[in-house]
Amino acid sequence: MIKFLLSCLLGAALGGGVVYYLYVSDTPKPEPITAITPPAPDPYEGLPSIQVSPTKPHGEKITDIRSLTKGFDFESTVDITPGDTASAERMLSESYVARLEIDLKEPTPALTADHLTHAAPLLLQQLPGLSEALPTATVHPYWHTLYGNKKQRTVNSAHHLLKLLTKHNYYDCNTVLNLQHPESKRKALLIQSDMDVVADGSDGDRLPSMPDEIVNSTYYQPTTSYSWAKQTDTPNPMVAGFIKRMGNAEKEIAAPSTTSERRKWLKERKQWLKRSIDEMNSRSFLIAEYDPFIVLPVPIIVDKSAYSPNVGDYAVVFHGDRAFPAIVGDAGPDYKMGEASVRLAREISADAGPYHRPVSDLSVSYLVFPGSRKQPHRAPDYDDIHAECTRLLSDFGGLAESSSLHQWEDLLPASQTAAAPAPQTQQ
Repeated sequence: MIKFLLSCLLGAALGGGVVYYLYVSDTPKPEPITAITPPAPDPYEGLPSIQVSPTKPHGEKITDIRSLTKGFDFESTVDITPGDTASAERMLSESYVARLEIDLKEPTPALTADHLTHAAPLLLQQLPGLSEALPTATVHPYWHTLYGNKKQRTVNSAHHLLKLLTKHNYYDCNTVLNLQHPESKRKALLIQSDMDVVADGSDGDRLPSMPDEIVNSTYYQPTTSYSWAKQTDTPNPMVAGFIKRMGNAEKEIAAPSTTSERRKWLKERKQWLKRSIDEMNSRSFLIAEYDPFIVLPVPIIVDKSAYSPNVGDYAVVFHGDRAFPAIVGDAGPDYKMGEASVRLAREISADAGPYHRPVSDLSVSYLVFPGSRKQPHRAPDYDDIHAECTRLLSDFGGLAESSSLHQWEDLLPASQTAAAPAPQTQQ
């Protein structure tokens, strides 16, 4: 249990200001957390009590306490008792005290057949080889790192009175397991999670035109971690919006009314926009609306262990009685798990989109095959993704006779799809 004590002192000497004091106490010694290289010690280990600086963090907005309560139970009481005169009470810190107490249980990773089927009842029926691999399965170290990151984020958010992770986002991963089939020795990483939706990516070669609301969006990310050398001279459709933003930044930098702090930020932003334009002019990326891919946290991708996946590795996504071939196409935040492209998400739920996840419970199982990526990267071939995932699944015992692997159809407009040879060298 993590407990926080927040005291508010209303002092005449401070002109009626509010000073915040936060104490983290009664914090139990956590389980050891295996960090991605370089290893970092748990900052709370061995410390029964931590006193945090009694000042508001510079530049951070104090969040309305009501916005912290989404997704978990919130109880509040106000206890008012008789006191001394106002002039006396306002000088005492104990006169006006608010306590924020968070009771948070750290989950145990699912490791047994019962654990896995509790979240996904049909998984072992679909994937018989999983039962053979479970006796020697181990929890991937990133499981501990993931929940260590969530805990740290919760402590920091409570300390700064910022918005907390919702209950849904805290408990978004049921397990991360290292698996090896006993006969073929094929390694696999099993992640059981929910499914959020990513809508990123662009490729002038395959889709030279995109809607204006996307081109001009300041939120749309035109690149993905999976990329390959551009094959045609057709410009990336997102470049126009980035050039427009660079022009706007230049005008604001030149304006006399722009503050020095804002001008510094704009110059850094302009450099980022220039790098992004150069990248889009030379490379192509996955397109979430059309390509089936999943997103994994950056630390598990950069990890070099035998079971850690890499960008481009093949994966099979299980939900209900269906199985979908995919690739690892992008890297995401280090405190969340379970993301897939719009294309994959909408195959599960037609209503899925950037603001509507297709699956909210932890019934999605992602079976990733580390070391399976092909080099160099190239534009996704849906038939190849299906064939490779079929081959890798066969090494892992194959699908049950009652199950089949989904076959993706190329939905890119035929008139816009550029036929080009595959790159000869990896970029």
